[in-house]
Amino acid sequence: MFRRISIHQFFLIQLVLISVFSFYTVYLNLASGQFSVFLSVTVPTLLFATAIVFYWSARQSVVGGVAQLKRVSKAIATGNFDDRPKFTSDDEFGEIGRSMNRAVKRLALSP
Repeated sequence: MFRRISIHQFFLIQLVLISVFSFYTVYLNLASGQFSVFLSVTVPTLLFATAIVFYWSARQSVVGGVAQLKRVSKAIATGNFDDRPKFTSDDEFGEIGRSMNRAVKRLALSP
């Protein structure tokens, strides 16, 4: 029923929602006649800037992990068992990295 979306699409949807919320706040301030420059400009700008920083940091984390796994898997495919993923976290990338290290160790030991 639901289509899977990429991490980029997810964060872009978040940016759009925060932007819509921010501009709706500006609209409400203008419509109520209580125009406040601080509320109408500063708060939406801060929300949008925070969303961009969050998007960038999450993207770097995900893309960096995937790039490292891709590099190591290509090295293993060419027969280089010395290259290993270097994940120290306890998240999904850490689990995949530890599993890949165990698999490479077994492949290197097999005749």
